[in-house]
Amino acid sequence: MRRKGLFHVFRGAGEVRRLVPGLKVVLRDLRPEDWRWVARWESDEEILRYLGKKRLTAPWPGGGGAAPRAPAGKILMDRRRVLAIDTIQNEFIGYIELRDINWRQRSAELRVCIGEKAYWGRGYGTDAVRLFVHQNFTQLKLDYIFLRVYRSNVRAIRCYQKCGFAVEAVLRAGTRRRRQFDDIVLMSIHRHRVAASGDAQPLIS
Repeated sequence: MRRKGLFHVFRGAGEVRRLVPGLKVVLRDLRPEDWRWVARWESDEEILRYLGKKRLTAPWPGGGGAAPRAPAGKILMDRRRVLAIDTIQNEFIGYIELRDINWRQRSAELRVCIGEKAYWGRGYGTDAVRLFVHQNFTQLKLDYIFLRVYRSNVRAIRCYQKCGFAVEAVLRAGTRRRRQFDDIVLMSIHRHRVAASGDAQPLIS
C-alpha cells in the first residue's frame, strides 16, 4: 500500500526510497534497523538536553533496548512526518520530524536531531532543514512551520535563521532551587516568506 506525494507509509520488503537529495544530505524513509541508532542518540544526556522530552523511542517493556513509540507505519500517518538524515556518503546521522500537523490551519512543529556529534556545526542540519521545510511547503501545502529551541543552543538558532526562521517570542524559564531551566525561543517560517524570496530553498530574508 502506498500514499501519493512525498511520503509513503507501507512498502514491500527492503524497499526504501531516497527521497530528497541536497548538497550535504539525503532525506529518506526510516528503516527498522535505524531505531537502534535513534535509541542510542536519545540516551545521550547532551543530546537529550537539546531534544527535551519529545523522543521518537521508548524503552521496551521489561527493560532492555528501546523501541519506536509507534510502529513505523503509524508514525508516518496523518499528523506526523519523520525522515532519516543520511550524508551523501550514505551514513545515517540523524532524523527530522514534523509533528502535530494541523491540516485546517496548515501548520506543524519542526524537530531535528543530528545524533552523530562529529557532524555538528558543519552545515548538515542546515541542509536537512532547508530541504525538509521546502518539500513540506511545496508538496504538503503547509503555510506555517514553527519550532522551539533552548536559548542557550546558539548553534541551532543560527542554523534555523539561515533557513529563514524568525524569532517570534522568548518564553522565560521558571526558577527552581534544584534544577536549572533555560529560556525557550519560539521561531517560525511562513510559506509566503519563502515564495517571496524567489529561491528554490528557503533562505533567511
